[in-house]
Amino acid sequence: AIKRSKNRTASMDLFAELIGELSNIRFASVSDRFIAELEKYNSQTIMKERQGHMEMLIKGMRYLKIKIYPVDALEETADFLSSCASFFKNAHGAKVKHAYAKLFIQLLLPIAEVAVAEVNFPSWAKAVDLMYPRAMKMTLKPRHILAGYPLVTTLLCVSRKEFFAANWSSVLESCYQKFNKDKYTRLVTLGCVSRLTWTYLFRCTESTAITFKKMDLIIKTLFPPFRRAVNPADTPLDHLILIVYFSLMRDVDSGTKKILFYLLNTEASSASNSHNWDLINPERMIVALTAFRLMLADLENNVQQPPFPTDIDMAGCGIPITCTADVFSGPIRAVKPEVTEKVEEIISKTLSSLDQTFGRLLVLDEKNIIMRAAQMTSGANNSTITTNYSVPIFANTVGSSEGPQIHHQYASFSVSYTKDKQ
Repeated sequence: AIKRSKNRTASMDLFAELIGELSNIRFASVSDRFIAELEKYNSQTIMKERQGHMEMLIKGMRYLKIKIYPVDALEETADFLSSCASFFKNAHGAKVKHAYAKLFIQLLLPIAEVAVAEVNFPSWAKAVDLMYPRAMKMTLKPRHILAGYPLVTTLLCVSRKEFFAANWSSVLESCYQKFNKDKYTRLVTLGCVSRLTWTYLFRCTESTAITFKKMDLIIKTLFPPFRRAVNPADTPLDHLILIVYFSLMRDVDSGTKKILFYLLNTEASSASNSHNWDLINPERMIVALTAFRLMLADLENNVQQPPFPTDIDMAGCGIPITCTADVFSGPIRAVKPEVTEKVEEIISKTLSSLDQTFGRLLVLDEKNIIMRAAQMTSGANNSTITTNYSVPIFANTVGSSEGPQIHHQYASFSVSYTKDKQ
């Protein structure tokens, strides 16, 4: 009972934080002590018998302050990771494996945004090479999926360019296959896709033509042609917004023509003077316009590269997707006038179509409003995920003389209307 008490757990967490602060001054001596303790458990028999002790010891390392510069600090960090990778490679028991996975994610994910040539350091590359095969095996077992995919993603995000190029496509495909699982698994794997996309666009770069050819495959998977729904379905749009936003920031011209206009369905809109309701894809428009607004805000503030999603819970995006200003100070040079005009035209036609279709509805009428929670909590870390967007909900209204109702939920309210008026 004492071992499981909340006070004891809180004390251990505080002690781990204290050790972490000490490592900021004397990393080599602190990390060597942990390695020496782990070596005592580096036996399959001892490992199985004392999984609880090993788990606590591994968790004690999660606050260590690893550094990648100067070179001496990088060498100490890389040697420490190589030693831990060797222990992880031979680890047994779900608790121990998951503890190692969470440790590596917490230590390495913040490095993904700032690492450049450091990932080519021999000891660093050796550590990634040791951990990656074991991490991939974890993705194949249902009980390890939620630990395996985030770890594989983190390792790729801090790997050398050649290693990333050889493996990221297969990991993407594997993530897509999990889009039919439960909601939290869908969110986690989609979060993995968004982080891999950032790494490809801003660290492991290729020519613009090749980049957007590969991005086209990702976008067409997440936003399938000839379908109004997004993939995966029934999930918050935050990660989808980030992926489009990253693409726009990689190259404004290519991003708007190949991705933004595709999501806004500009070809069909240009062929018609009015924007027919059948041409409007609500979720795609929300994703496209929010990403476009984020890009404009960054360009106005001379931000050249979007931040990396460093939230260690892959289900969370870790980046605010709201802008601080609704009105920009002036035209943004990087965005061509015809692009802005095209977006404004789409918005105008959409609003006109919505007004013609639903303008007679009174949104303040109680029968047309359904209040809903603004946030949801998911995952072991109680990560908060915004749910301001959702797909239409088809439901039979009991006692209604007008037949089935269709509820489109946006923001904190939804408008209810009959099926023949959609």
